[in-house]
Amino acid sequence: MGVEAMLESVDLVKAGKAPRIKQDEALATYEGRCGPGNAKIDWGKPWEQIDRLIRGCNPAPGAWTTLDGKTLKIFDAKPLPAKDPKGIAGKLGEIVAVEADGFTVVCADGRFKVTRVQPADGKKLDAGEWAKSANIATGAKFTGDLARHSLRVIPRPRLRRVRVRRVAPGARRRRTARPHGPGAAVPTRSGTRHGAGGSCPRPARCPDRPHPWRQR
Repeated sequence: MGVEAMLESVDLVKAGKAPRIKQDEALATYEGRCGPGNAKIDWGKPWEQIDRLIRGCNPAPGAWTTLDGKTLKIFDAKPLPAKDPKGIAGKLGEIVAVEADGFTVVCADGRFKVTRVQPADGKKLDAGEWAKSANIATGAKFTGDLARHSLRVIPRPRLRRVRVRRVAPGARRRRTARPHGPGAAVPTRSGTRHGAGGSCPRPARCPDRPHPWRQR
């Protein structure tokens, strides 16, 4: 689709029929200059962001990182996204493999196979050739903004067990059992009290033994 749109645009320009749309200056913005400060590689970021940085800074200013205090520019690198934790298997910025055609570096969610680099005091060359001349071995680690990506231990919140009593809709709440019988003084639904010689307002449910007092 992009190629077809480009060919169509070229034909319109050649025919002099390309539409001219005036830019709205109120919506226009300025693009800042991309310099070395924008090209530093942070190996703690996802592989997509690092891949875009390397491709966007090629050929200039060149995405860069540091190894043993020396700057190394990376121009070509193939992302290797991790499908499982084994696809990372290393520390951020660590070189986990050195081969004849390049070396492999660990990032946040995968790895990168670096194939073309440029040391600070040299020219562009194959990454494998540079690794051999600089005696790079597995375990070497590129430095960068990795401190803010360190893991933090978050304390587990303390949970309290809450006992929930289920009550059916319309059910009456049961109160503590109270003595209810001849000679016992307890509140009644009418608010009166009865005792020795008095009549109980609930004779059908007032035996001479304690029973739960129900309240509507």
